[in-house]
Amino acid sequence: RLEWSQTQESDPNLILDMHPLAYWPMHGLDGNKSLDLRAVRDADHVGTLTYNTSDATGNYDMPQLSTVDKTYFSVNHETCFETDYGSVSFWMQPSSTYASSALTQVAFAKYDWADYNAVLPVVLCMNGSVFLVLEYQGRVDYANLGSISGDTWHHIAITWGDDGWRGYLDGSGTKVVTTPRGLGRAWTPIANTADIMFGASVDLYRRMGAGRDLDNHFNGKICEAAFFAYRLSNAQINDLASATPTPRPLILDHDSFSRVVD
Repeated sequence: RLEWSQTQESDPNLILDMHPLAYWPMHGLDGNKSLDLRAVRDADHVGTLTYNTSDATGNYDMPQLSTVDKTYFSVNHETCFETDYGSVSFWMQPSSTYASSALTQVAFAKYDWADYNAVLPVVLCMNGSVFLVLEYQGRVDYANLGSISGDTWHHIAITWGDDGWRGYLDGSGTKVVTTPRGLGRAWTPIANTADIMFGASVDLYRRMGAGRDLDNHFNGKICEAAFFAYRLSNAQINDLASATPTPRPLILDHDSFSRVVD
């Protein structure tokens, strides 16, 4: 009997060599966890995950997030990314069904209306574009990072530091806010209380009396999510944006066989 294992088509060392605080591939899920390769904290998924099996092998190991099943990844706020200098990087592939619609779809959020002393970032897709939205003490700033295509992989990066925040779409950057504020302040009573979420957000319209339910779910794929405790350089972001993720099919080939049992 031949034992075999899943092939690994993407090289995680591209991100690991940049020394992230945390790195969630968001594929190869084990139960309800997406393994953090830096061993900080796994990401829980909520909702019913489906998988794209339209490839020739019939087995793609990358989950499809759904606005219908209200699927998202969540990292508990106890992970506490309280940093004034940092970066977020991830890949997303919005579904062509929703990519150009007026429906607000949140790809990434670190959002809590009560966290008054931190910048609250949200990356959302709407009307065929990607927006970076930042709120700080009631002030909202945003930038249109560019246009997106459905069923196409797009790389997103956010950086912040002394000269403010920048959002990147496929390696191209836009300056958003010049106020040097980070994700949280350790000395505040409620610093950084918001969970990290990929694929949903606490209702962005909560100030209008809509409550604080999770909403604005993403429809498509999100993977290769990483946090860094420093500002990624343009060259690093370009390197990340050039490494388009490839689904990992379950293939029996010479790299897959591990041993002959009997």
